[in-house]
Amino acid sequence: MSTDENAGYRWLDSTEFRTALLEGGDELRSNVLWHFERVLENESADERREWQTRANNFFKDVWPRQREVKTPEVSARLLEFLVSHPDTFTALVDAVSPLLMTIENGMRYHVRFPPKAEDLIRSNPERFLHVMDIVLSENARDWPWGIVLKFDEFAKVWEAEDSLRSDPRFIELRRRWNTR
Repeated sequence: MSTDENAGYRWLDSTEFRTALLEGGDELRSNVLWHFERVLENESADERREWQTRANNFFKDVWPRQREVKTPEVSARLLEFLVSHPDTFTALVDAVSPLLMTIENGMRYHVRFPPKAEDLIRSNPERFLHVMDIVLSENARDWPWGIVLKFDEFAKVWEAEDSLRSDPRFIELRRRWNTR
């Protein structure tokens, strides 16, 4: 990430990187997420686990927590990052969830779900419901486009889970969906 593997030193310490992310705006934060996504999807399973550990530490120790950083654009990108690979979701959902916010005016964003998104949801239905409960706004007509396209698939997975079928979060999301 910010370490020169050959020389063994860091280019930026955590505080400097956090300041850069804070002052660099949504575009810089989105770019950093894009780089993590590319590394995590292109590595072998062992290397991916190593990078997931680095990313976990990064989101816990470096990513800024200020309100100004929690924007709909960054939340959409964080969500897209989380669902980019099933292993990534499982490894990072707990570190990334506190960084998310409701995505207002979500139709401006298209959250892309990979072809195997249903596998990700089936293996982590409660955690995925937790994330959707955070990011989805009151008005389902305002949800990000990728979620609009996939919500019925998500709902089928949640309905198949005894513990989630009566979960208040799922009931509320279903209510919002049905009022669109």
